[in-house]
Amino acid sequence: MIRTQANKLAYHFKWGKIIGKIVKYVWWKPRARKSAKHIFPEIPLGANVLDIGAGNGLIAEIIAQEKSAHVTLIDVLDWNLSKLPLFLYDGIRIPFENKQFDVVLLIDVVHHAEDEEALLKEAIRVGKKVVLVEEVHSHKGMSILANITDNLQYFLYGMTIGVHHRNQAQWLAFVRSISPNAQCVGSYLYHAVYRVSE
Repeated sequence: MIRTQANKLAYHFKWGKIIGKIVKYVWWKPRARKSAKHIFPEIPLGANVLDIGAGNGLIAEIIAQEKSAHVTLIDVLDWNLSKLPLFLYDGIRIPFENKQFDVVLLIDVVHHAEDEEALLKEAIRVGKKVVLVEEVHSHKGMSILANITDNLQYFLYGMTIGVHHRNQAQWLAFVRSISPNAQCVGSYLYHAVYRVSE
């Protein structure tokens, strides 16, 4: 209840995009490039891609450029700093048809979801392949640090506060509880990449 009220309050903070534009080239863009290169192997050339919880949109923008992909961005909040259009949705029902996309991306977003299982199931419904990237926490200190940064992003951008922190094996177990054929296909700097495909 408190978390829901906090997230509603976050909508009133309007400076997020201004701050985002200031740090875009010194922080967000380099960070996006590092993340995108670990996702490239999962994106076929010319793919139709959906980025759920796209955030600032910069990873999607890099994927669109490097892979000649058609990338659609959706999120529950608008702090898009990319040149790609963003569509807002209710965070529950993804407004697209079954298997409409070649690849669906969930990049650092599932741990923010109120109902993470429902979010992943919706991603699987609309995508032929789902690529999930999440922070992996090997000890409690990492979860504490993540909570601090999540709270900072809440105040800056209105991003919902993350509550689901796991290590690499726990994330794989969670994804396999929904799709048994899921695989961990890579890792980088406290993150792991998971693939769910038909």
